Amino acid sequence: MVKNRDTIQWFWKISCFFTGKRFQDSSWSWIVCISAAVCNAVSLGLALSFGVLFPVLMDYFGETRERTALVGSTGLGMVWLLSPLAGYLCDRFGCRITCFLGGVLCIVGLVSTSFVQSLTQMYITYSAVYGLGTCLINNPCFLVTAKYFKEKLSVAAGVVSLGTSAGVLYTGPLLQVLLDAVEWRNTFRIMVAFYVLVCVLSLTFNPNVEQIPIAENIETGKTTMWMMEMKEVASLCTAACGPFLLILS
Repeated sequence: MVKNRDTIQWFWKISCFFTGKRFQDSSWSWIVCISAAVCNAVSLGLALSFGVLFPVLMDYFGETRERTALVGSTGLGMVWLLSPLAGYLCDRFGCRITCFLGGVLCIVGLVSTSFVQSLTQMYITYSAVYGLGTCLINNPCFLVTAKYFKEKLSVAAGVVSLGTSAGVLYTGPLLQVLLDAVEWRNTFRIMVAFYVLVCVLSLTFNPNVEQIPIAENIETGKTTMWMMEMKEVASLCTAACGPFLLILS
């Protein structure tokens, strides 16, 4: 009975941590900003590194350079071609759900791509499904940043954009190492782990954002928000240790 009650409290603390009220330009805003930068790095990093996969796929399927290149270029084009759809979904369902859905689509696209038997099938699994998923990740990262920042919006947007550069810098060499070690099918499957991380980080995109109501109490308000958020972080850390304590007990 005690263990069940502790388990319920553990889930309740985690739920409150991700669903509580947030304020603009607070410490939580920077957590959202960094999460968006990482999501951007993962999604666009792989999409912009298709050139590493290009020769391997062309040789494996025995296809022409034009047809093989079309897989990557179509997938990359989908990232911005479907931006109006991503914007509509963010307005309708919020940035959190949209980004989470994008991560799930990328996982489905990469896993299904790892089982294709022809390049033609990759136009659906990679170009369409994975491309749509990347679009649904990329757009919410910037929209949620604009929602969480007012005073430091320009800096925050720069940090999120920096994620793209970081993603390209590490994804290209990582793909080549994986291709040399485990061949291209397992490379796609391993990359799925990064999109699981995207789904987790998207949970920080709390839609309950408010401005500080009274301008004269900005400093007081920021101090209060900082104390509240540090308390929530401490509660989450305690909750995260809950399962281990239950096991030990």
